[in-house]
Amino acid sequence: TDRAQFFGLAIGNFGGAAILANGTSGPVLRGNLIGTDATGMLDRGNGIGVSIVPGAQGGVIGGPFAHHRNVISGNGAGIIASGNYPTIWGNYIGTAANGSSALGNDNSGILAQGTGGRIFENTIRFNAARGIGISGAASRTSIRRNSVNANGGLGIDLGNDGVTLNDPDDADSGPNELLNFPVLTRVRSTVAAGTLVEGTLDRPAGATALSFELDLYSNTSCDASGHGEGELLFATIAIDLPSGSSEAFSAWIPGVVLPAGRAITATASSALGDDITSEFSACVLSTQVGEAVFANGFE
Repeated sequence: TDRAQFFGLAIGNFGGAAILANGTSGPVLRGNLIGTDATGMLDRGNGIGVSIVPGAQGGVIGGPFAHHRNVISGNGAGIIASGNYPTIWGNYIGTAANGSSALGNDNSGILAQGTGGRIFENTIRFNAARGIGISGAASRTSIRRNSVNANGGLGIDLGNDGVTLNDPDDADSGPNELLNFPVLTRVRSTVAAGTLVEGTLDRPAGATALSFELDLYSNTSCDASGHGEGELLFATIAIDLPSGSSEAFSAWIPGVVLPAGRAITATASSALGDDITSEFSACVLSTQVGEAVFANGFE
């Protein structure tokens, strides 16, 4: 289909893709149940939920309002987006229509293989493989403000090959430029005041100045890989790293108090032509103190 629009359908029990977008323009999908029954609670999985072929441009899966949300669950794979500039926004991928019951896809929640994609504010849980996989050497995808947890693989997997370790000066290339993830060193909350977050981000060498946004997530527990997912976004901070500067950051987040023992992770996002996002960082456990005298987070 070319720039087809699908609203309010329940599509299940197909051996191939429930929706195959094979034209030059991506589809618009809103309010559909793809891989479930008409209640959104029972598995009626398809081979693939949504497949957007290479060469397609644009397309929107979901949208800003609750009635735009698609449930894409119970399929072999949730979404395979090989076209360029798709927007995947506000969907349930791997849960039932209530957003909490497990109805995972048998492979990944989302596989993105094109450039310029935006994946944000989705709930991506209970999928058998990774939550979001990015492949293709030139792939560039922005991944922001999603709730990603309880998947069988990594929450975000650049290259679909497990944790991609940071490299000095971020000199490698690949999906999302294999952007280095942040290294968190301390997350400490002060009761009734806020939370201090400290860490480092190794930026590309020679850049005169680079700006990043770090999305910070709180998780019940850490993934077995040691690199968590992103269960609950609790803050976004902006950092600037001029050439020759320290690559350390420290941010005080007023009004946000985390319980002790939460597994905290972060992603980095940078604008390099298209917005791109790193994998999730390794976990660090939050701590909590009660001394209000240190309400600015520093001793």
